[in-house]
Amino acid sequence: MATYVNDLRLKEIATGDESGSWGTSTNTNLELIAEAFSFGTEAITTNADTHTTTIADGSTDPGRSLFLKYTGTLDSTCTITIGPNTISKLWFIENATSGSQSIIIKQGSGATITIANGQTKAIYSDGAGSGGAMVDAFTDLSVPSFFVSGDLDVDGTTNLDVVDIDGAVDFASTTTHAGNASFADNAKAIFGAGSDLQIFHDGSTSIITDQGTGFLALRGDGNVSLQNADGTENKLVASTDGAVTLYHDNSAKLATTSTGIIVGSVASGTSTSTPVELNLGSTFADSAGSLSKAKLKLFEDSSANVYGLSVSSGLFEFGVPSSAGYAFFINESEKMRLTGTGLGVGTSSPDAKLQVESSGTYVVTASGRSINGIDIQGTAGGSGAFAGGISFGVGATGRAAIAGLQGGSDADLVGLAFFNHNSSTGSVDASEAMRILANGTLLVGKTADDNSVGFKTNTSSTNMVASGQTPTFINRLSDDGDMLEFRKDSSDIGSIGSYVGTHLRIGNGTANLLFVNNTGILPATSSGTESDGILDLGASDRQFKDLYLDNVMYSGSARIATTTANSGGKIQVKTFSGGIFQIFQNSSGTTIGYIGNVSDSSTLYSTSSDQRLKENILDAPSASNDIDAIQVRSFDWKADGSHQKYGMVAQELLTVAPEAVSAPEDPDEMMGVDYSKLVPMLIKEIQSLRARVAQLETED
Repeated sequence: MATYVNDLRLKEIATGDESGSWGTSTNTNLELIAEAFSFGTEAITTNADTHTTTIADGSTDPGRSLFLKYTGTLDSTCTITIGPNTISKLWFIENATSGSQSIIIKQGSGATITIANGQTKAIYSDGAGSGGAMVDAFTDLSVPSFFVSGDLDVDGTTNLDVVDIDGAVDFASTTTHAGNASFADNAKAIFGAGSDLQIFHDGSTSIITDQGTGFLALRGDGNVSLQNADGTENKLVASTDGAVTLYHDNSAKLATTSTGIIVGSVASGTSTSTPVELNLGSTFADSAGSLSKAKLKLFEDSSANVYGLSVSSGLFEFGVPSSAGYAFFINESEKMRLTGTGLGVGTSSPDAKLQVESSGTYVVTASGRSINGIDIQGTAGGSGAFAGGISFGVGATGRAAIAGLQGGSDADLVGLAFFNHNSSTGSVDASEAMRILANGTLLVGKTADDNSVGFKTNTSSTNMVASGQTPTFINRLSDDGDMLEFRKDSSDIGSIGSYVGTHLRIGNGTANLLFVNNTGILPATSSGTESDGILDLGASDRQFKDLYLDNVMYSGSARIATTTANSGGKIQVKTFSGGIFQIFQNSSGTTIGYIGNVSDSSTLYSTSSDQRLKENILDAPSASNDIDAIQVRSFDWKADGSHQKYGMVAQELLTVAPEAVSAPEDPDEMMGVDYSKLVPMLIKEIQSLRARVAQLETED
């Protein structure tokens, strides 16, 4: 399919296209090409501020013409946009409008060309699209030579009132002028065989150019000065064997001295011993406005970013663009850099307000000076004094601090003290919250190395003291496990932890006690799981002294309980399956008796009497005398006043039947009587009486 693609907007016919009309399209293209080399006129709407000239696709249009004249009446400058903005083309454009107004020719957002009323300019467009620009084709037109076809020969003397010379004039000998020699703008007075020195005026600026191999010298025996046109103001004064002074508005601003220079307000005859003295009184504003307070511009880069210095309101200010910084060098090696992010020492790209980097190992020497680090020095103030502190605050008010702490009269004993502000009002000074002593002791919430309220720890011990509250609070989150672990010489000796979220476990290895919430103390494994029969309470040679119980004690299937029934304390012994309640053994482990039950309604008290336990077995002697010696008494008990009708006194029975009396070694302890020990004696006497009765019955 045919398209309109070239700068003249001609139709480009595709292969096989335009059947039957190819000749028409071709003729149209030829006509448009002819138009492009012709003259065209386009009228601007009366008093329009803007106008558009469009080169149409495949049809005649004045904008296609090589020579384009604009007409119409204007009362202000009119901006004319020629499109499309992709066209690259040369025009001769004439501003033939009425009203003495200029026209501005543009293509896109790029450069424009202004054509004054009545002028014609050669212009071409770069076709750069939306950024397209217009260019004056003859801005820098250079004509190497201008020739006159014939000779100009003057014989004799010619007197000329005014000589207007458009080209060069060569003088082969001395020329004397009785009047002024006048040169037109850009006409040069040229000196030297190589045109080394040139003096001319370009229409706005007077120029002296020295382009030779030597130097340009202004010479005078007295002062040499640059002045204004009428000589009333100095601009520069150079004194023989004296100062060179620069002026602004006839006021001296820079002067050389025998020792240096003075910059700023320079008084007449001022001298200084300072090599450079700056006195910049007024404010300097750079063209880009990036450093509006700078009074000394040191550098301006290609993007009009200014680097400068300023002294204002007692401040010495450095000014750099936001992307730049300050670098400080020693021995051609950068030591520090200040950027928009912060100050870096040992790094050129800090990522914090203050960043200190070191490539070496941090060392504190014998003199106490830090190597490859930050060294904060203070003055020795005596025991307990603070020095060399770092302060942290909000605004101008200090809220926290770290300071060196002299630990004694010896200034080498230095620790650290930490302060913070824990009041809701700023009128209260920050208070010390923590200190580290020179010996490594850490104190929190206290300032003295004692057992007062607070936290204290060192290599030997840790001390936590609180008043009216829990000294230490430990909270393990998420899961059960150890909360405290105890070690001796790196070996695990025990731990304290949690189990099932509500139980406390204390133990070592498999020996653990589980404190069940609001229930009791149970033996447990190392994981905290309850386990039966895995722990001993005491040992044969490491026994507990007393055991106090308020309720039931279980041992296997046996139960021993206390009760206060019947207004008196009792001990209840119970077996769950019947049989023996209690067994008594000697030191060798031999059973010497027991208490049990014969049935569910009777009790058995048994003393060991097995033949295998005895030797020298003989018939017992008569017990008549012993029985007669036994005193049977009636008495009242002191404890409760109760009366016992029949009984014995242990001290009286001791001499008759000591085996029936318990007599402790301690005379202050109470003696007791085991009435069952009297039964064999009574049986022996009954047997003797039965034998005598039987004998008497036989004799009858």
